Amino acid sequence: MAFLSNSDLPLQGVNTVPSLGDPSFYNIFGEFPEYGYYSQSLGNDASALIDLDLATLLLSKSLDSPQTLLLPENMRSFYSLYDVKDYDSIKIRFRFSNDVQVDTMYAYLEEMIMKQLQQGGDYTPIALSGVLHKALSSYYSLEQSVESEMTYRGFSYQVSTQRTSCNDYIFLATADNARTTSICATSENDWTQVGDVREWVNGTLYSGDYRTNLEDKYGLSAAELDALYDTVDPNSFGSVIALIQADFAVKYSCKNAAKCDARDWKGLAAKQWGTLFIT
Repeated sequence: MAFLSNSDLPLQGVNTVPSLGDPSFYNIFGEFPEYGYYSQSLGNDASALIDLDLATLLLSKSLDSPQTLLLPENMRSFYSLYDVKDYDSIKIRFRFSNDVQVDTMYAYLEEMIMKQLQQGGDYTPIALSGVLHKALSSYYSLEQSVESEMTYRGFSYQVSTQRTSCNDYIFLATADNARTTSICATSENDWTQVGDVREWVNGTLYSGDYRTNLEDKYGLSAAELDALYDTVDPNSFGSVIALIQADFAVKYSCKNAAKCDARDWKGLAAKQWGTLFIT
């Protein structure tokens, strides 16, 4: 009340009130809260709003609550059911009263993720996004990185178990002992270490600037990188990556037995996020 009753503190245009019981308090602070305001912006009527009981369920901190959206597994279930438009199951599990409430919650979460996380916005002013941020941002991060992170580790494992090294792969590409030694002797090219192999794997997964960076950093030509990432030679870097990706495709039942596509990786990210499916 010190804030509300001190004329030097409120924002411009907000009148002071002596107490919460003052009749003018409702008129000044009577707007919908954030979620209600968002629902109203969609053109919804009052049937789309959630009451205190439902809000309490959805934001419960209980670790065994089947409704709280603060648990990644519950969030995964909500999204999975919504993907197939199973409104009845969503309403039964999460206690929504009608389909409009379900659609509004889904739209709100998507809006929050897109605008506040993907665009790097500040989520702190938003109540629900603040409490969901850790769960949602961890999923978004997995979705973007699960393929590359697994491939880094798969390649480092192959190098360790097959007792190969940076020298073996770089020499195949350059046919130059001196340059191979120069490139691989650096402390950052111990390919049994996941961190050291990242830039090389990125060159074949994403190409573009990653390849350019390797050319500039190590003095490799475009033709030499083509040879490094070639999949015809069974001993090349590219062939090992292709073998790893084929192993993943079989293990995780991807549609293409040779390589998981973007949709497969997105599904694996969701399973890892919600149920630790991969690890």
